[in-house]
Amino acid sequence: MSFDKAGYLIGRNFVYPDYRIQFPRHYGYALRHLRAQVRVKANEKAIEGGLAEYNVDVPLGRDYIEFDAAEMRIVSVKVDGRDTRFEYDGRTLRVYLSPGSHMVQVGYETKPRKGLYFVLPDEHYRDRVPMVWTQGESEDNHYWIPMPDYPNVKFTSELLIIVPKTWTAVSNGVLVETRDLGNEVLWHWRLDKPHSAYLVALAAGEFEVVREDCDGVTIEHYVPRGLR
Repeated sequence: MSFDKAGYLIGRNFVYPDYRIQFPRHYGYALRHLRAQVRVKANEKAIEGGLAEYNVDVPLGRDYIEFDAAEMRIVSVKVDGRDTRFEYDGRTLRVYLSPGSHMVQVGYETKPRKGLYFVLPDEHYRDRVPMVWTQGESEDNHYWIPMPDYPNVKFTSELLIIVPKTWTAVSNGVLVETRDLGNEVLWHWRLDKPHSAYLVALAAGEFEVVREDCDGVTIEHYVPRGLR
């Protein structure tokens, strides 16, 4: 019988590594709110013109914070509206800033291979209705939005989704507005209850909406065009 450096019992070297004590990740700062705008480019299977804004509280003694951000092109990083020093290794974005409350802005682009998925017509399914959807659980959302991507991290969020004119975009919370952008439409959703990082979500495509009443509550079902 033996103990590790922290004093935890680890048995006689027959314990699988996955069974050892694992502590939650700690990012060293508090993310209060995330506001992200994404332009969905379905044919390119990409997010273009991504802009993520974070309200963060940084404790005394820290001069940087980190976001999980896999396989992205970081275009710009600002703190309180000013360009700031940052480092990016393809997995983690480190932003240098002073202690206190700040607004951090990250401009980026990405072609996510996980977290956000594209369903498009192809040579086998020419009549397939195009759509995009996310599956962030439990730590895949950082492939399409930079964030502290761990289930223990809780924050409020809003998502501004720019899609083609004929598409509908759905996300968490309450629909704040839709805005006509010419050939595109912006759908703005907001969730004011703190939630885990993986619950930031969207589904967009050529949908039809089927509504029904359930004891005075309107339930909306979004289905591919022509399949209602």
